[in-house]
Amino acid sequence: MELLEYATTHRRDLVLKPTVLHGGSGIVLGSNTTEEDWAAHLDAALGNPYVLQRRIRPVTELFPDEGGHLQPWWTVWGVFTMERGLAGVLARGTRLETSTGVVNIANGAHGGTALYELAPTGIGG
Repeated sequence: MELLEYATTHRRDLVLKPTVLHGGSGIVLGSNTTEEDWAAHLDAALGNPYVLQRRIRPVTELFPDEGGHLQPWWTVWGVFTMERGLAGVLARGTRLETSTGVVNIANGAHGGTALYELAPTGIGG
């Protein structure tokens, strides 16, 4: 199956992203468009710097609000590595009621990281 045919047929499971922007700017969720609009976005992306990727649906998790009440948030998690292995994790999240379907800083998501340090080796380790 050709890529354009695949992208048209699997619209609801795909995301179109411009490669020259960051923070979620310019992202188009196939599931948020009509068939006609999706076809127009695909046509505009042809021959231009875009990435077509499978949509990852965020997990709903509960976090306490300012009053201690649990509220649903959409969160996405990532792991990054370095030469020696695990280096850390990152997470982004947004309140479910304010989400646009994309969890990124441009849409108001909060983010954080945690770094992992291996036990020192060598002298004293």
